[in-house]
Amino acid sequence: MKNLLITLVLLTLPLIGISQACSVNKCVNQSAAASVTSPQPGYSYNWTISPALVFVGQGSSAINIPSVGNILQAYTVSCSVAASNGCDTTITCTINVSTTAAQLTLPSICKDNGLVDLTQYATPPGGTFSGTGVIGNLFNPAAGSSNITYSVVATNGCSGSAVGLITVLPTPQPGVIQIN
Repeated sequence: MKNLLITLVLLTLPLIGISQACSVNKCVNQSAAASVTSPQPGYSYNWTISPALVFVGQGSSAINIPSVGNILQAYTVSCSVAASNGCDTTITCTINVSTTAAQLTLPSICKDNGLVDLTQYATPPGGTFSGTGVIGNLFNPAAGSSNITYSVVATNGCSGSAVGLITVLPTPQPGVIQIN
């Protein structure tokens, strides 16, 4: 029986791009860019995004994503990097799309109510109000019915706004009491 000598040669690529899990947060409709951190001459780059997003730069070491869309979900961005020697590797990163959903639910109020604190009708807290009759967080019913805008920037950096109508109702005119 003859001894057979097997030599195993491992070809390795130098570290290409992201070597650990990557996760990035973006706001709805925000743009994004992805790039391989250590591009090498002669390497080929094949990008995919799942679920699909439109991007520019296929074949290069960097891509631009004009918009991450308005669907709150996670996208996996992958780049398959291949060297001319036939070795390849795939690197990935996740884009988490989030938003700030500003809500404004305004009541009907009587003209004689006095100043109305708008903060009780808006979520999430911490935003700013604007519109006719608005002074800070207060609304003056003397201004009459008005469209009010509530704008907020959340801790995740995303911004949102909502518009609502505050209806000012007239004060009843009771007439005169007459006693006979």
